Amino acid sequence: MNIESTMKKFIEWYEKKEYHYEVFEEENLLHGAFAIKNNVIVNIWITFDEKDFIIDFDLSKTPMVEDADELIKLIAMINFRIQGGAYQYDFDNKTVSYRKYIRLLNGSQITDEEIESIINGGVNGIIYNLDCIIAVMTGALSAEEAIDAAIDEEIDEVVEEVRDEQEDNAEEDKFENEEHEIRYRIEHDILSAEYLKDPLEFLSGLDADRIFEKYDSFFSECEVQNPYSRDDFSIKDYSSYPYHIKRIVLPKRDYRFICNEIFLVYAENTDLINEYPVRYFTLELAKHEGERLLFLCEWACDEEGWSHYNHGPQGKNAEERIKAIEHLIGADIMLADVVGPRGRISGTELPEEMRKDYMRLSKKEKNWDSLSSTEKHEIKDFARKVLMMLDNRL
Repeated sequence: MNIESTMKKFIEWYEKKEYHYEVFEEENLLHGAFAIKNNVIVNIWITFDEKDFIIDFDLSKTPMVEDADELIKLIAMINFRIQGGAYQYDFDNKTVSYRKYIRLLNGSQITDEEIESIINGGVNGIIYNLDCIIAVMTGALSAEEAIDAAIDEEIDEVVEEVRDEQEDNAEEDKFENEEHEIRYRIEHDILSAEYLKDPLEFLSGLDADRIFEKYDSFFSECEVQNPYSRDDFSIKDYSSYPYHIKRIVLPKRDYRFICNEIFLVYAENTDLINEYPVRYFTLELAKHEGERLLFLCEWACDEEGWSHYNHGPQGKNAEERIKAIEHLIGADIMLADVVGPRGRISGTELPEEMRKDYMRLSKKEKNWDSLSSTEKHEIKDFARKVLMMLDNRL
């Protein structure tokens, strides 16, 4: 079976499954992508040769790596436990990939069942190890801790237990004292409602003094002495075009599910605040078997009511938490993530009126660090324009 016929079998399988794929004939390369849990994307790159082919399962849309050495240690430990392939650390993209070699017997023809087993086997293996990988990427667990938790099948249980406890936490007996309950009410009920229902009003003149006054006022209403001072609160601002992020740093206490920090996300140009999502993220303290864990969570409100989302454990580095939020809101999107070999669409599939801009901007993007803010904004706006076009096709 030659290169063309083997590649054709894979293409036919993708088409039967109605999966998106791209063919790069000069490189004998086939690309597909799957979205898995936690919004992670698995890019599948198949390189064909005369008698064998190589499949690379590359992870994208993953958190920033807190400690590369610890992640490499985890990869070595995972590889020790598996057969038929190997995980590796991608130093260029700072993520993880899984590579598998397949060799065909002389004259043999690969079947749909074998293709499905190969693709699904690789993807399911990544899903099985993903919680370990994410936990080490974010610095929530060391490599040894992640492997121990996986062996004991505890990682999913830890996350689920934390989520279950969050749902039950509104009950009065969940609070250790009055301060704990007041903090919870302010951070989960009052501030989220005020901000999401009227963001412009909430943001007007917002500073650390205003945040302290809100806490002081509610403690007074509850007839409880406010244990905090103005110096316990601060606000830091981050530009994540087209969004702005306000990071509200709060007094730290060792109470479950109170917020160490709150992140307000809104359009950088507040005249367009209704054209972009307004989001309210929280960094919440959780405990599991004596361990203190920080989880990035989010409150959202729509016509069906209030929802609370848990985006998973986070490390202690503030910069990495901002990066995690930028990823969740799409502020880290690059044109190459949308159009091209690793994107959702190829350049030739773009409407003709967009191709000239794509060629010009994709060349610019290769020199990203040397670009001005205006040039970077233009590239990101074009990438979002393509994404909106693709979403409208669904």
